Amino acid sequence: MARVLRLDQSDTFYRMINLILSSGRPPRRRVGAVFLVLCSIMFCTRLVADSSQGHYFTRSELYERDRDLFRKYVPLCKRVAEAGWEPITQARSTSEHVHVERFGERYLTVFNGRAVPCTAGVILDGECPDTSLELVNGQAIKWQNHRVELSLDGEDVAVIQIR
Repeated sequence: MARVLRLDQSDTFYRMINLILSSGRPPRRRVGAVFLVLCSIMFCTRLVADSSQGHYFTRSELYERDRDLFRKYVPLCKRVAEAGWEPITQARSTSEHVHVERFGERYLTVFNGRAVPCTAGVILDGECPDTSLELVNGQAIKWQNHRVELSLDGEDVAVIQIR
């Protein structure tokens, strides 16, 4: 039986998601900011909306407008969520504002927590491939001495398939 998480207007998470998605087309950086939160809950809970008139998913003009973003990010959320969050990342960032999370043995998410673009290194501990695939942009990345440099827009996320 699926666990149901009831979110109503008093919940901070619900308000944040509804505000981001309802306040004009969400820029890619906003989608990146929400990506990690969605990954942690979307496949183990169901979001049950209240009857508020402005709820995002009851307004087709809003979700149709953003359909291309869902097509891009929902499959990525699914992949990393199904891999499972790991408490020990075996990787680290060279920037205090760039956060690395591990999902299973295959994925790293790299999130720029600031509103301004940055370049940061990601250092992988232990076994390291020669190349990996960054899934948001579909680009190959090359590891050198267990390190790769990533350029991220403000509040943007990268998803690295390391294996």
